[in-house]
Amino acid sequence: MTKVIIAVSLFFISIFSFSQEKIEWIDVDEIILNTQEKEREREYEDAIIEISKISTNDSAYYSSITSKSYYLIQNEQYEEAIKVCDIGIETGEDLLFPF
Repeated sequence: MTKVIIAVSLFFISIFSFSQEKIEWIDVDEIILNTQEKEREREYEDAIIEISKISTNDSAYYSSITSKSYYLIQNEQYEEAIKVCDIGIETGEDLLFPF
């Protein structure tokens, strides 16, 4: 009986110690549609907030940098736009020759 309790305990300990953090799923298409809606309403600050929800690990992140810099310029946040463009330039070099 004690062997079963130990085995079950070890099983649950291994599950909890090796489980990964759950990452929230984000629908990029929905974010893009919401961002475009904010742009039509000329609510650039809200568009920036919306497009900033895209994770850096998402495949759409680097294309969203261009849009984010556009909205920052429209909102007259020039220094922040330069920083976002610099991020795109720095990481873009790695994407030119992936092989």
